Parts: sequence; structure tokens; C-alpha cells
Amino acid sequence: MRTAARDPETGWGLRKRVLFRTAAAALSIVLSLGAFELAARLWGPAYHRFANDTKIYFTNPRGYHDVVGKIGDLPVYGLNYRLTPEGYRLPDDGGTAPAPAAGAAKRLLFIGDSFTLGMGVRYEDTCVARLGRMFEAAGRPIAVTNHAVMGADIENVVDIYSRTVAQQSFDAVVYGFVLNDFGRPMLTGIYGNDFIDFNNGGNRYDPLRSYSAFYNFVRFRIDRLRLHRVTLRAYLDSFRGPHAAGKFEMLQRIVTDARARGMTMIIMVFPLFYDLQNYSFPEAHALIREYCRAQGLSCLDLLPLFEPLRAEDLWVNEMDHHPNERAHEMIAGELFKFLGGLGI
Repeated sequence: MRTAARDPETGWGLRKRVLFRTAAAALSIVLSLGAFELAARLWGPAYHRFANDTKIYFTNPRGYHDVVGKIGDLPVYGLNYRLTPEGYRLPDDGGTAPAPAAGAAKRLLFIGDSFTLGMGVRYEDTCVARLGRMFEAAGRPIAVTNHAVMGADIENVVDIYSRTVAQQSFDAVVYGFVLNDFGRPMLTGIYGNDFIDFNNGGNRYDPLRSYSAFYNFVRFRIDRLRLHRVTLRAYLDSFRGPHAAGKFEMLQRIVTDARARGMTMIIMVFPLFYDLQNYSFPEAHALIREYCRAQGLSCLDLLPLFEPLRAEDLWVNEMDHHPNERAHEMIAGELFKFLGGLGI
């Protein structure tokens, strides 16, 4: 009696075939992940450590900042800011606010938030301090007062302006306007990149993103699709509808009061230093310029000054996208020319 031939697709032969295919698939996945990891390390986005403290950084790429402490064994960098009880910037060297230059012909008040205050920039390198020196060198000394405050929005700016002009007189007021000054109500409870400072909000440092470039790339793309789109819309929506009308009404209080006091009102619009060459917010800038035109105000929009440049070259730090010392130098030069055209 003949025994039937063993089916090659059953028993040990089948198991070997399954094991071989499984091993081949696993090897293919490992090699693919390795290739993706290598590519991400070479060309993917960087991920930098941060500490949810807007004043300190774990890197010091330009050698500009000082070591201000340690977190664990890691040095952290920053500046030793000196502020008045109201939050106004004082010179870094321990001095008081500078006295008006001898023979100062004009008195200028600066109001705004951390962009105008000079977050991440030494006092002497801020656009306001530079502007004062430029006027003095030109033989036209002016007195500059910088009452910008970190985190100030339009409500705070109105209050700071009102308290300041009640105590001192000025010939002109320069409002350093940033696109988040009207708030971003849609972002309430949503954490992500606000295009200014990654240390802010509920962002959490993820060590795995530092360990795996491929994992960081995946997270980066998810964040970009999920969060950036929401943030973009929130900035634009803050300039539309009833919300924007209320904020423009607050701004109008400063405009009306400045006119009553015989002061020249200037609105200096900062861009967000994010992808300047493919800028996402020209509509918001246009709305501010149109408001100024309708009100007969002088408007210095800084976007054309920076639009040709890489945003990364103008950041205070990889995790802090406030304008750095180079940007402040450029702003001072542009503002000096602009004010000269106004007869200041």
C-alpha cells in the first residue's frame, strides 16, 4: 500500500515558510525605520529642550546670552532682566532709567509688549535704546521712555498709556503692535506653537523626540497639521467680527486721548517671525494699516523690512521667536528714518 505524499503546505514546511516570511517582513520594517531615522536626522526638523520658562534657554547658538543657572546638570542661558515694579525695563548694568538727553527736543513714549520691551535682548541692544543713541549721534537728541510690559495685551496697553500720560507729557507715542495684542479667543485651552515662544502655554518637553529623529518628524507633522492650522485661524479671526470691533474700540481710546493732548500717534506693526518669505498674516497687517489710514494715523509696518529674510536668523533662540538683537538694530534704523519723515 502506497503512502500519500506529504502536502508541502502543511506541517513543518508551512511553519518554516511562515517564519521566513515573518522574519523577512520584520527585517524590512527595521531597515525601513532605520532609513527613515537616518533621513530624519539629516534633513528633519530639530527638537530643542525647553523648560516652560520664557526667560531661559538650554542653547546659546550665537553666544549672546549669559549662563543664568542650571537645571539638573545642564546650564541654562538668558539675561538678568531688571524691571520696575510696574514691569518697565531698566538698564542691565544696575542703573536707573536714563534721564532725558541734554537739550532733548522731543519726548517719545513707547508702549507695547515683550517685542517692544526687548525680550531676549540686552537693554542697550533694544530698538528703543538704539533709537535714542541714533538721534543723539545725529545732533537731534530726544527723550525716549519705554513703558512696554511683558505679556501686555490691548487692555493692558490702554491702562499703561493712561497712567503714564497722566504723570508725564510727551510729543509722540509709538505703539509697538503685535498680532496677538487683540487676543486669540479660539486658542483657549489649546496648546501648541503660538509662533512666538514655545516655552509658553502647556507645551511639555518630550525626551523621546530628542532620542528619535523619526518620531520627532512624525510628531512635528502632526503638530503642524493639527495645531498650526488652528493657530493661524485664531490670529486671523481675532481681527474679524465683534471681537475685533471691541479691541479696535480700546485702541481708539488711546488715539482719541493722544490727539486731545496734541501728541503724534504712531502704530508700529511687528510681524510674527514665522516663515516670513511665505507669510501667513498679510491680511491682519492690511487691516491695521487700513485702520490707521481711516484714522489719519502714521503706521510703520515692519513686515516689508523683514520679509526677504529667514525668520530663523532673527530669532532670540530656537525656542523663542521674539526678534533678536539684529532685528532690533534693523527696527531702530527703520524707525529713525520714519520718525525723521514726520519731522521728529
